[in-house]
Parts: sequence; C-alpha cells; structure tokens
Amino acid sequence: MYSKTVLLLIEGLGLGSLGIDRLYMNCPATGALKFMLFLLVALFWYVDETIFNILAFAWFFWVLFDYISVFVNAFLSSPLNPFCKKIVNYSDNDVAPTFAIFLILANFTILAICGYSFFGPFSLFQ
Repeated sequence: MYSKTVLLLIEGLGLGSLGIDRLYMNCPATGALKFMLFLLVALFWYVDETIFNILAFAWFFWVLFDYISVFVNAFLSSPLNPFCKKIVNYSDNDVAPTFAIFLILANFTILAICGYSFFGPFSLFQ
C-alpha cells in the first residue's frame, strides 16, 4: 500500500529529482534511469559544456514533468500511479494530509519562483 503523502513529500523535498519518487512507486527501471541521467549531468558539468546543457535540459524537464504530475495526481485524488498509469492501492486515510501538504508545497513553490524572479540574477530591479 502506497501513501500519496509520502510521495508528495519525496517530490516536494527534491528527492524526486534523483528518481526516488519512481522507486517508491515501484517503477525501478525509470527511477534508475532518472538517477543515471542526474549522474551524467553532474559528470558533464566538468567535461563538456554542450553535452552538459543537453543533458541538463532533458533532466530538468523530466523532473518538472514528474513534479507537476505528482501534484496534479494529489490534487485530483486519482487512484492511478502518476508514472506508470496503473491503478494503485493508496491508503484511505491519506486524503486530508495530502491535500494540506499539496497546498503548502504549491504555495512554497510559487513564492520561490516569485522570489527568484524578483531577487535572482535576472531580476528586473537591478
């Protein structure tokens, strides 16, 4: 039995970028592939800038897609696995905490994006 709250916390804390979210939801091949892509991005940071840019672009959009799909899955209370599209048995008493964590993490994400756009290196106020 899986917990949407745990999956949302894994994704919200950034551990999903390493493939732990997919490993938790019993998709080990794509979880390992996502982790290997992360390692390749880290390796090519020092080796070749062009390959690094391509790999980082692919890894970033994969992480962003998973992040959005987990949040949408939690918001809609869908019984499907957000990665493999199989029906999963989630724990029944998981809806209220999951929705509360979803609201907190969604607000934190919006505030982080706004803060970065106002005070980051590409700020309009420099």
